[in-house]
Amino acid sequence: MPECTTVTSKWGYLVMIPDENSSVEGVVWRGLTVQDFAILDRYEGCHVETPIYQREKWKGIVEGKAEEVWAYFGTSTFLISIRKGSDEPSIH
Repeated sequence: MPECTTVTSKWGYLVMIPDENSSVEGVVWRGLTVQDFAILDRYEGCHVETPIYQREKWKGIVEGKAEEVWAYFGTSTFLISIRKGSDEPSIH
């Protein structure tokens, strides 16, 4: 993913955030259904009142070609907590 980087949460999970000077490698899953996305969103904690992650469309490079893909990014709440050095919101 061009223009992204990762930071590590206090739980040791990588969180992708926009960064115009970096890129991140990942896996593209194809053929996902609405139900699949609902499961992934719940797993990533997008369902909580103050989520750490949000799913966004992003332009990725897949097999050498630009392609619009879904990706999970750290939310502004998460980024503010990193900058302030405070605890991140918990996911249940």
